[in-house]
Amino acid sequence: AFPIFEWCIPVHKTPWSTLRHLAGLDAYFYLRYIRMCLKITAVSSFWAIIILCPVYATGGGNESGFYHFSMANVLQNDKGRVWVPTIFC
Repeated sequence: AFPIFEWCIPVHKTPWSTLRHLAGLDAYFYLRYIRMCLKITAVSSFWAIIILCPVYATGGGNESGFYHFSMANVLQNDKGRVWVPTIFC
């Protein structure tokens, strides 16, 4: 992996009580916040890949590259596909 992220796994394996005792309350809450954001992002990304990517990929546009899996590939007159992100959120 990248050397800049070498601290992630040891911090993740350290118990919360030890972390709070050694690093202080600010670092404890900051790391809990980061972990919560990671979990929310992981769940949202999973459902986006399962639901949104297929809807966008079959949108009928002629986009290529990354745009093939984005809202840019959905035709404007295809109202059903336009509402999928609204229902997803």
